Amino acid sequence: PLPVALQQFFTQDPKVWGDIFAFASMITIPVLIVFLLFQKWFVQSVATSGIKG
Repeated sequence: PLPVALQQFFTQDPKVWGDIFAFASMITIPVLIVFLLFQKWFVQSVATSGIKG
């Protein structure tokens, strides 16, 4: 739903880049916060599972 809403901004003419970037930030920032909060567990699970990068 959120990526679909973001796509709606690209179908508008003229494109309002400030609105596009603001909406993209609203999508990205919560994901980034969750990752930063649980970074210790993400790194630990990758290290113990043997996934090579």
